[in-house]
Amino acid sequence: GHPTTATPNIDQLAFRGKILTTWYSGCAVCTGSRAALMTGRQFARVGVPGVFGPTGNVGLPLNETTVAEQLKQAGYVNAAVGKWHLGQREAYLPANRG
Repeated sequence: GHPTTATPNIDQLAFRGKILTTWYSGCAVCTGSRAALMTGRQFARVGVPGVFGPTGNVGLPLNETTVAEQLKQAGYVNAAVGKWHLGQREAYLPANRG
């Protein structure tokens, strides 16, 4: 837990599960890292060659299943906070990816 912020639900998850204290990035650039994080796969296997810019017509391939999509199927309500960098067109945006 945090010394000044109460996080009882997160603390309970940690108590029941495994505490991970080291993080390894899935890729050296933002799009690849996010693709790896969201799919659990190596960015190169997902088909994300580099950074998706704001004017591109590409994104995280639609045939890739995201963690958010899996959680949604299990009944969780999801939200996206922060950068996305996995496609800027409607089909690729967070609301359409779980």
